[in-house]
Amino acid sequence: MALNEKEEAINKLIGERISRCYHQLCDEYAEDWGWEGAKEDLQLYYATGYLLSTGDQWPNWYEGTEFKLLRDEMMK
Repeated sequence: MALNEKEEAINKLIGERISRCYHQLCDEYAEDWGWEGAKEDLQLYYATGYLLSTGDQWPNWYEGTEFKLLRDEMMK
């Protein structure tokens, strides 16, 4: 369900490309592709790495999971 006409046109174009070229010979990079999604991903990865590298808390397994004991032993 499109929110507006512009979004509907974009969804139609994407649908056509996917149905015609996805995992086919014509499935190649196109100059008209935007980079906003990749940029947002990289900003998220950077922010995550920055917070992990400057903070004093690290991700860990939940209590009771099979890998928590192994991780705790490895960190000694």
